[in-house]
Amino acid sequence: MAASEAITDCGEYVVGRARHVIEHCGPRRAGSRGEAEALAVVGAELEEVADRVDREPFTVAPDAFFAAPMVVGVLLGFAAAAFWLSPWWAAAFSAAALAVYLFEVLLYREFLDPFFPRRQSANVVARLHPRGAARRRLILCGHIDAACEWRLLHRCPRAVRYLVGLGLLTLPAALAFDVASGLLALADAGRFAELRMPLGLLRAGTLPAAVLAVLFIDLTRVVPGANDDLSGVFLAVAMARKVHIEIGRLEETELVVLVTGSEEAGIRGAKDFVRRHAAELRSEETLVVALEILRDADFLCVYRRDRNGCVRHARRACRLLVAAAADRGVDLAESVVYLGATDAAAFSEVGIPATCLCAMDPAPAHYYHNRRDDWDNMDPACIEHAAEVLWEALLRFDRQGLGPAPGGRDGCAAVTGPPYAAYGPLRRSPKEV
Repeated sequence: MAASEAITDCGEYVVGRARHVIEHCGPRRAGSRGEAEALAVVGAELEEVADRVDREPFTVAPDAFFAAPMVVGVLLGFAAAAFWLSPWWAAAFSAAALAVYLFEVLLYREFLDPFFPRRQSANVVARLHPRGAARRRLILCGHIDAACEWRLLHRCPRAVRYLVGLGLLTLPAALAFDVASGLLALADAGRFAELRMPLGLLRAGTLPAAVLAVLFIDLTRVVPGANDDLSGVFLAVAMARKVHIEIGRLEETELVVLVTGSEEAGIRGAKDFVRRHAAELRSEETLVVALEILRDADFLCVYRRDRNGCVRHARRACRLLVAAAADRGVDLAESVVYLGATDAAAFSEVGIPATCLCAMDPAPAHYYHNRRDDWDNMDPACIEHAAEVLWEALLRFDRQGLGPAPGGRDGCAAVTGPPYAAYGPLRRSPKEV
C-alpha cells in the first residue's frame, strides 16, 4: 500500500496486515526471529508516513516470565515433599514459590531473569512531527510479540478463572500451613509426631495446584497473536496513515507510534522505552494510549487500573477517551486489568499519563493466549468502532491536551493493591456509569 493511499476500511486493513504478518513472519515469541521480522514489516510500513523511524534493541530473558508458573508449581511440589522431612523446609520452598509469584508475576520485576538465557528484542518508534512547535506528545502503543499458549485456557476457557484463583489462594495458604506446623513442632514435638501423618496428607492437598501450575503454559507453542496484539499494532499504524493522508500533520502534537517487543514477557519493551526516554517523556505533556485486543465490541473499555490491579492510570487520560467516545455516541466503560498487564502500566507506574483501550470478553475470551487467536477470528467491525473513538481522542488531545489534573492530582502511579484473583476486564456496574 502506497503512503498516499487512504484506508477506506480500517478494520479490513488491520485484519489484512495481521494475516500477512502471521503467514509470512512465523511465530513471534519474544526475542525470536519471527518477532524481528514482524517488526521489520511494521517499520517499513511506518517509514512511508513517518518523519523518523528508529529501531531500539534491548536484551530480554523471555523464558523467565513464561516459565514463572512452572517454577511456582515445582517449588510447591518440593514443599509438599519436604514437609515429611521438616515443616520448616516446606516453609522455605513455599516462601520461594510465593516470592516468585509476587515479584515475577504480580509486580513484573526481573526476578528470575538471572537464571535464564537472554535474547535480543527491540522496539520500533515512529515519529510524526506536528505542523507547528511541539507542545505535547501522543504515543499510540501496541506490541508485536505473541504469547506462549495457556494450555488450560485452550482446553477449559470457562473454568480457568476459578483454577487460577484456587492456585493463587494455595500459595499463602501453603506457607501459613507450613509455618503453623513448624511452630507446633517447636512447641510440642510429641504432639507434632502424633499428627505428622494426617498433617502430611493434608499438606499433599496442594499437589493438584502444583501440577496445574506446571502444566499451565505450553512453552513449545506460540499462539498466532492476531487480536493480541496485531489488532492494536496495526490500528496504531492506521492512525498514523490517517493523519498523514487526511490532515498532513497534527497542529501542536507529536504523534508517536510505539511498537514494542517482549510485552508478553513482562512488558519488557515498554519498560526499556521508559528507561531510555524518561527525560524526554517528562519534558512536555505526554499521553500514552496502549491498544490491546480489539475483538469484542460489547466490551470496549478503557482501563483505569493495570498490572494486576496494582497500577492506577491517570484519571485525565481515561476521561479523555471516555469524552471522545461520548462525542461518537459510544458509552465507553472503565475497567481494570485484574490479571496481567498492558504496556500502559510501564508508563503509569513512573507517573507518565497513560491508559489502555481494549475490547475483550472477560469471561475470559475463548481465544485469549491460545491457538484460536488467529487472523480469521478477528472482528473488523470492532476494530473500526475502536478506530472512531481513537481518532476523536487524537484530535481532542491535539486541540486541548489533557487539561488540568482534578484536584491538582492526576493519580497515575504504582499503588498498593490486593493480588486480585479475578480474570480480565470487567464492565462497569450501573452505579459506576
